[in-house]
Amino acid sequence: MDNLTADNLKKWRLILGGEEADGIGITLDENANEIDASLSALYEFDRKKEFNYQPTKPKGGGGKSQPSVARWLGDIRKYFPLLH
Repeated sequence: MDNLTADNLKKWRLILGGEEADGIGITLDENANEIDASLSALYEFDRKKEFNYQPTKPKGGGGKSQPSVARWLGDIRKYFPLLH
């Protein structure tokens, strides 16, 4: 249990998801909340068989709205970049 630092608990919270899965009691910062929203869309799709991504921050200005899948893919690439 000595290895359960706040950072490790935050990572476990992101892995487990929120709401009923959150038994850790960790408060996420803004960046972690954005990552959590991206992961939640994936978890919810698996459960509901419906994709509904609502990022925590609105994107862009008054132009055409970006489809939620494209927005989600952009956020996943941002939070989980490929190593080159």
